[in-house]
Amino acid sequence: MLDLGWQELFVIAAVALVVVGPKDLPRALKAIMAGVRKVRGYASEFQTGVNDLVRQAELDDIRRELEQSRAAQEVRAVLADAVPAEVSELEREMRAMSEEPQRIAAPAAAPAPAPAPSPAAVDGPSVALPKPGAPAGSA
Repeated sequence: MLDLGWQELFVIAAVALVVVGPKDLPRALKAIMAGVRKVRGYASEFQTGVNDLVRQAELDDIRRELEQSRAAQEVRAVLADAVPAEVSELEREMRAMSEEPQRIAAPAAAPAPAPAPSPAAVDGPSVALPKPGAPAGSA
C-alpha cells in the first residue's frame, strides 16, 4: 500500500499535532480511523464481489463442461445400444452369405457315384489275378 517508514510517520504526527492541536487530536484520530475502517469495509466488499464473479464464471464453465459431458454420455449410450444391434445384424448377414455358396454347391458336389472301372478298361499291361479260393503260388 503506502510505503511509509518511521521517519515519515513521525513527521506526519508532528504536523497533525501542530495543525489540529493537542486538545482535538484524539477526536481527529477517531474520525480518521473510522474513515479507514469504512474504506477497508468497502475494499473487502469489493473483493468479495469480485471473488463471487470469478467463482460464478468458473461455475458457469464447469456447468458447460458438465452439460457437454452429459451430452457425450448420452451419445455414447445411444451408440452403445445401436451398435450391438447393427453388429448382430451384420453377423447374421455374413453367416447367411457364407452358407449360401455351400447350399448352392451342395447338390453339385454330390453327384451319383461313378461305376468302378472294369479290369479290362484299365490301360496298361495285363496282370493275372489269382482266382478266389486258389492257392497263392499256382497260376
